[in-house]
Amino acid sequence: MDTHPGQLLKTWRKRAGLNQAALADDLGIVQQTISLWERGAYIPSSRWPGLAVALQLSEAETERLKRALVEQYAAPARAVA
Repeated sequence: MDTHPGQLLKTWRKRAGLNQAALADDLGIVQQTISLWERGAYIPSSRWPGLAVALQLSEAETERLKRALVEQYAAPARAVA
């Protein structure tokens, strides 16, 4: 399975039998937001718990998503001259 957060989200959403609109409705957001997240847009940490519940993620899957998100969006370290 891919480790890109958007791909994980899409895979788990499909496994849960949800389309983007249904997941968005569960989270109280619009479908376009789910589409953006699946295409690589930043997923706010405040949304992680809701995603875990809506997608029925295990603890291990939830941790995997968190790690993938942190790795994807962590600012690269900059060398100090």
